[in-house]
Amino acid sequence: MRAVCYLLSLCLAYFAHAQRYEGCSVDVWRVKSRHEPVLAVGGALALPDHETGQLLLPNGGVVLAGCPGAGNSLKLGKGLRHVNATCTSAGTLQVSGKRVTAGDLWCESRSLPVAHMTRRRCGPEGKLHVFELGFNVSRRWLPAIEVCHDTDAANTLYSHHRLLGSLQRFRRKQTARPSFSQGSETGTLYVGVSPPKVYSPSAVLETLAAALGSREAASQMLSQSTLSRGHLAPSGDFILNTQQHASFFYANAAPQWQTFNHGNWLSVESALRNHAQRQSLDLEVWTGTHGVLSLDDTEELYLAGGRRIAVPLFFWKLVHDPRSGTAIVFVGLNNPFATCRAVEVLTQVCPENVCTKAGWARRNWNRPSKGLITCCSAQELAAAVPGAPQVNATGLLRGPRA
Repeated sequence: MRAVCYLLSLCLAYFAHAQRYEGCSVDVWRVKSRHEPVLAVGGALALPDHETGQLLLPNGGVVLAGCPGAGNSLKLGKGLRHVNATCTSAGTLQVSGKRVTAGDLWCESRSLPVAHMTRRRCGPEGKLHVFELGFNVSRRWLPAIEVCHDTDAANTLYSHHRLLGSLQRFRRKQTARPSFSQGSETGTLYVGVSPPKVYSPSAVLETLAAALGSREAASQMLSQSTLSRGHLAPSGDFILNTQQHASFFYANAAPQWQTFNHGNWLSVESALRNHAQRQSLDLEVWTGTHGVLSLDDTEELYLAGGRRIAVPLFFWKLVHDPRSGTAIVFVGLNNPFATCRAVEVLTQVCPENVCTKAGWARRNWNRPSKGLITCCSAQELAAAVPGAPQVNATGLLRGPRA
């Protein structure tokens, strides 16, 4: 009965909103098609309305719809890669004087994102480069994710994105998982190294065998957990398929043990996403790496020669709520083979674990095989990780169990 009342309230809110809105309400993201277009309004990626989940445009408003990628085009016309659709006083969209539907704006194939190198700097002493992951449509650059990347070491210090809890109920189910991309428009990412090759199972086996001095020991370790491409900004945080696809860049990933990736780190991501949706929180999120892992007193692990593509010792996630001015940091140990005593290693970043105090703790976060998790303040992260973002937080972001 409670569920029925909730659905009824949503329907009433939708119709009340539709009746008072003068302009175009376009049900563009509910079209049953495989390939979502890139939509922009006012120079930024268009997002669903908070109440209806539709694209809202005022009378005379314009939406840019595009299908970036070689050979791609709109369903509106073969070879037509982008259009500007205008909202008319009749509440419909027009292109060149002809009425178009939401389905006309979808694409024949998947819209392809690119990595764009900016002139901005980041990281320790501003020595690293800021890249943006997004889309080029009709000479407009539409970023979805920002990364702070070390081009020499082929490592990303952190990725930055927005987790829009107020829109999570409209999140589109991800279509076929895209392949990871390594390139950028300027050709400055992963010069001289092939991420697909060094992440391959055979290459990872050889890397571990060399570090452990035994192919048998390496095989035994990999039978317990493999090394995967761990997303920094997770695809599940994004509302639209286009944004989700933009997360599949090697610059938005780091080597992460799979039992940690699908274990406690996934638990952190899910807990944060669910809490943001329930509380309608729109959060700023930075996810990064720190340190280099060594196993059984081996040398530090790198997937590529020249000490490139480091296997991180830690993954961390800084979450800031601009509305309340609060923040929380989650830190995970990227070592499922560690013992419980390894919790002491986490004090390198978080001197005191405040997960329980802030209402975020989960029982499994104390299990080393799933990746130990601790929590601390934004100020403690900034003190421990050179080049980490600094936010003006007045207290801890409270979790669902606070």
